[in-house]
Amino acid sequence: MKYTIIRCLAVAAMVVGVIACGDKKHDHHANHESEENADWTMMDEFHMVMADAFHPYKDSANLQPAKDHASHMVVVAEKWAESELPERVNNEKVKSLITKLRDNTREFEKTVGTQNDEEIAAALNKLHDDFHEIQDAWYHAEGDHSHHDH
Repeated sequence: MKYTIIRCLAVAAMVVGVIACGDKKHDHHANHESEENADWTMMDEFHMVMADAFHPYKDSANLQPAKDHASHMVVVAEKWAESELPERVNNEKVKSLITKLRDNTREFEKTVGTQNDEEIAAALNKLHDDFHEIQDAWYHAEGDHSHHDH
């Protein structure tokens, strides 16, 4: 009987140890993944402004939010273009894409001033595509195994 109790306690200790180690490994992986995905706050900041501008247009052809957010988009794009890139996307291609996005946000702001809704819609779609090129570079960076659906 004594042997059975000792054996049960040993098995229980092993189970607790395995669970504890498994959780630490999972936590480390989750933290590492979270750090990787949180490294580019400028992309997230621009994404928020882009979403506020683009989705009302996409969902109901409402361009007013895009017009209202044009200046803010320029400010955020300029800040992004001046910021340091995360290591995994610190390359000439991504730098060029962000510069293009910055320049196109400036053009978009000018287009908003024309009050021509067809031109504004076309420019907004272009900006959205530009942003997704950068976002795709981030989510498909070499060595990155995470996926993002939008």
